[in-house]
Amino acid sequence: MLPLSSSVEAVEKVLQELVVSGVLKSDRTRRATFNDRQFGRGPQKCPAVRCFDFFYRLVRRLIQMQPATLTIPAVNQRRPRCRQCGCLSDLASVEEPTNQAELFEIFSRNEFLKFVPRIRELTNCTVGEAKATYLHLALSGGVCHHCKVPVPAGAVVDCPKCHSLNLVWQNRAQAQAQVGQP
Repeated sequence: MLPLSSSVEAVEKVLQELVVSGVLKSDRTRRATFNDRQFGRGPQKCPAVRCFDFFYRLVRRLIQMQPATLTIPAVNQRRPRCRQCGCLSDLASVEEPTNQAELFEIFSRNEFLKFVPRIRELTNCTVGEAKATYLHLALSGGVCHHCKVPVPAGAVVDCPKCHSLNLVWQNRAQAQAQVGQP
């Protein structure tokens, strides 16, 4: 099975070829019409075009859904990073579970002015990256920071309800604390 992004690219390429060849005619609203002028009826929607429109909308909708696993580098490549707030700043990547636990503890106490210098010290990130990371940390219990709905399991996830980006460090921090206990 092809990856989702290459499938969408293939659909867009076919759609573009059909528009160029004149079979489909595209207007500003990206609605396709069947060019049936050779039979004297003018442009109209035919069943094949309606089916193609449905398929095209379906594939575009699937692209908006998150892939199975998101990573910080993958999120930093997409624009915008967060589909809810439109954040364009990169996120700082903190890989060490002990550092994540320390930063999550500062985050859970709501100490932004301590969080930013500490994450900058650990990762050499910019202030914008530190702020973006702070604002997208999921709340304790794996709850979305924007709409307060439980998010799916994973380190980096998009909320299924509001599409907000969430960094879930809390579960890793708890697991690290439980491993350290006798």
